[in-house]
Amino acid sequence: MTSHLPREIRLTVIWDEFNMSMSAYSLYQREIIHICRQFEIEQMNLFTFMGEEVICEWIAATFLRKPATINIDEIIY
Repeated sequence: MTSHLPREIRLTVIWDEFNMSMSAYSLYQREIIHICRQFEIEQMNLFTFMGEEVICEWIAATFLRKPATINIDEIIY
């Protein structure tokens, strides 16, 4: 199961609409698996199961702050 998932997803989290507040964040394989379980995602193919909206929801729940948007900078397998 985990061999098909990325080792790391590098993100830029933009917290406001004015692009004044940003954070760099990396999701590692354990967090990706946690997100899949939390959101009951069955299919383990990153490009079909985990959209930006799921990652934004997870960030909002984890950091108690909703991002305005995220940029996926790099996916490392």
